[in-house]
Amino acid sequence: MPFLIIFKHHKHLARGQGEFIILLLLNELMFIALEGIDGSGKSTMARMLASELRSSGSDVFLTHEPTPLLELPADLISRRDSEAAVDLFFRFTADRYRHQFEIEDALREGKIVISDRYLLSSLAYQGPLLEGIFHDSRKAVDWMMSVSEIIRVRPDVNIYIDITADTAIKRIWRRKNITGFEDLEYLERVRTYYLGILFQYLRIVPGSGNKEETLAGILEVIRQL
Repeated sequence: MPFLIIFKHHKHLARGQGEFIILLLLNELMFIALEGIDGSGKSTMARMLASELRSSGSDVFLTHEPTPLLELPADLISRRDSEAAVDLFFRFTADRYRHQFEIEDALREGKIVISDRYLLSSLAYQGPLLEGIFHDSRKAVDWMMSVSEIIRVRPDVNIYIDITADTAIKRIWRRKNITGFEDLEYLERVRTYYLGILFQYLRIVPGSGNKEETLAGILEVIRQL
């Protein structure tokens, strides 16, 4: 990709950065993963970010995990035990293994890739339950990272949209699409993984404000890359 500069007026940009977002990609393809607990607004932000970049002339491949190819039994998703976590982790990893080639193709075509969830979602969601086997969060994450070595295509940035589990549950029950992960105590544990052992891999954006403010935070992270 030749270098691309995007100028976009955005009234919510803060911290003395002025009224223009400047995205500068110098001969580099970009893969952006959006992460967060259920109810954080990731899917909405992925669509809004894609629209923002497309309106500025970028070619964008918007995708998500799990992919449509992965069918998950509802009773498996709702279970909170280590056996179910192992099963889910391997299913998600196999789905991601296939998915990475779609992402790789899009990057080769010069597209910016935005994925609603990727590898860190598996670590954050299955990690707390795998502690029943490993009895230690670091060992659980290390094992998942080892298995995930087959995932060669990795994001340039993992942007985590942070909200509390309590806020997430309130949002979730206002929507019609229930996934099976809607459990206050469980979401609190997942958030602890994101903000704890996985923190080093993330760029954090507060998600408790309105949509425009959250999008501005995401764009600011990208601008700083």
